[in-house]
Amino acid sequence: MKRRVIMLTFVAFLLMFSACNQDSANQQILRDLNANPKQYFGKVMNALKNTAEMNNSGKFFAEPIPQIIELLGSENAKIRIAAFETLKTYGEIIIPDLALFLDSDNDYIKLGALELLINIGKPALPAMKSLLKTGDDFTKISVIEVLGSIGDKSVIVDLAKNFDTKNDNLMIASAKALGKLKASQVSGKLIELLKSDNYLLRIAAVQSLQEIGDPSLADAIIDYIKPDDDSDYLLSALRTIRSIGKGRFKTTWAMRVLNPIFTYSEVDIRVRAEAGHLMKLCGYNRGIEALCADVLDGFYFDHPIFIAEILKVFKDVGKDATISKTMKRLVKVYKNDHIWVMAYGVLYSYGETAYKGNIIKLLGSKDLKAVELALNYSKEWKFIQACDSLPKLVTLPIFSVIFAALEAGSEIQCDSLIPYMESVFGSEEYAVELKEKVLIEVIKYPRDIAKPILDKAMNDADPYIAYFAEIQFLGMGN
Repeated sequence: MKRRVIMLTFVAFLLMFSACNQDSANQQILRDLNANPKQYFGKVMNALKNTAEMNNSGKFFAEPIPQIIELLGSENAKIRIAAFETLKTYGEIIIPDLALFLDSDNDYIKLGALELLINIGKPALPAMKSLLKTGDDFTKISVIEVLGSIGDKSVIVDLAKNFDTKNDNLMIASAKALGKLKASQVSGKLIELLKSDNYLLRIAAVQSLQEIGDPSLADAIIDYIKPDDDSDYLLSALRTIRSIGKGRFKTTWAMRVLNPIFTYSEVDIRVRAEAGHLMKLCGYNRGIEALCADVLDGFYFDHPIFIAEILKVFKDVGKDATISKTMKRLVKVYKNDHIWVMAYGVLYSYGETAYKGNIIKLLGSKDLKAVELALNYSKEWKFIQACDSLPKLVTLPIFSVIFAALEAGSEIQCDSLIPYMESVFGSEEYAVELKEKVLIEVIKYPRDIAKPILDKAMNDADPYIAYFAEIQFLGMGN
């Protein structure tokens, strides 16, 4: 009996000692989260990591939630990301705290809170609906974005009520959210918004109609197009009609509404190109012919960005003999590597595969915009021949080109990039953004290739990279 009492006392002591140790560890976490991130970056990151590990083990440490949400607004991007990942481990219990921060003056905090609520999903709906009634307009707009992104159609009636507020900002937010929810029952209200004098509201409404996707609405949208419409609205309206009007395209649209666009004064070239595309779908090729003439007459030769806008549409149009002939003529009369890549891309997309070599060759261009586009085409069409050029391209001092090369390499599965990806870790020569991009792309390779690189990254001197590599490793699964 005496021995049993001694044992129980010893067990109680161990439990008390363990609890004291845990309490001490928790207090250390709280202190470290309050540390100056410039002087004690490692402490802050370690505290976030330890909190996440506790939550993942089921021992939720709720006390630092407000502190961690505040860290979403840190000037240091690494801390912001680590705070976001740590907050995700709390699940539903952080909904009330996140709701309190939706009106934060710090955009990073507000956007982070929104994204977390969207990730939580339906359990966040009651709190969001309450804020939709009681919050100020700024908070309501944030809440509306969350409600649209969660995807629960039970909020459609609540969102549609904002169309009666006469508050343009609330109406714009609600129109966008209802589009995400594909709320066909409010299509009539959205059509009414096309009469608004506020072109931003009209754009939100027509883009929502595109997401709803009802072909019968195409006639109503085209009826509201006017010569003096804002260019951005015209562009959105034409794209919506093209997207939803399949099977209903009419020659009368081309003659009555689209052809006159080519006579509008100072019309945006994007609108002109989109109108030409839609005219072709209506069985009227005059718009395409006019655009081909635009490309070749030299008027835009000093402004290649305008030619580029036309060529983007030409690729979407699909195989067309007039365009094909124009592209072949263009590369003979106009010297511009970026436009050349676009023209060859159009021809290749039309099935003229002989032009693949021309695109690959332009990976060596001195025009980095041309190189980047050639990389994107190599990724799109999985040109394995591009693998030979990638090791050189990732040494260029331009992030957009390096990122495009990494993306192409992971899509094509180029082994030629493996030495480079391994070399960026354990070195201070490479920027954290670059190391992060490598980690994002390397997990798209087979596990036996990715794992050694992830192992090396988890031992990188930068604590954020080590942390991010661990997240990527866990996400890769077995």
